[in-house]
Amino acid sequence: MGYSFDLRSGKCLIALGDVYFDEEREIMVALAVPKGSGSRRLASGGLQLGGSTHWSGTAKGFATEIRYTSDQTVVERNRDLGAQSRADVAISTRSVEKALQLLDEGKNEEAKRSLDEAKSALAASPAAAVAGSAGEAIQSQVEALEEYEQIMEDSKDDARRAKKSIQYDNYRTQKKKK
Repeated sequence: MGYSFDLRSGKCLIALGDVYFDEEREIMVALAVPKGSGSRRLASGGLQLGGSTHWSGTAKGFATEIRYTSDQTVVERNRDLGAQSRADVAISTRSVEKALQLLDEGKNEEAKRSLDEAKSALAASPAAAVAGSAGEAIQSQVEALEEYEQIMEDSKDDARRAKKSIQYDNYRTQKKKK
């Protein structure tokens, strides 16, 4: 989410651009999890470096696995509310993109509805009610969505101006640059 990607031969390639020494980037990927039992590897990958005359190669890889369970206490015990809040915020940025597209099409009320739905989804997040950074990230995004609605209201006659302001802020949220 927030990055361009290319699907080739069952692989998802994400171009990161320039990455600097000691720089950290978090990339949120939406995956469709099939029904099942037992455990399953959902994704694996690595960072391939190239384009430099100084060094190229592949950095340490990763793998993501899940275990299926119907025991809700196991689910809650293993829930990562930080990851949950980051995923919920990332999903809300997609709703903002949808609202911007609707704004382009002159569908202002539908655009506002898209933002309202995103706010409702954030409020329903398990991470919304927790103290600390997870809850703060959700609240911060809700406030941003409210600000976007106000920008849209204030700029009814100039959708282009509203879009530009919202688009820049939403991009910064996607790239974690606030």
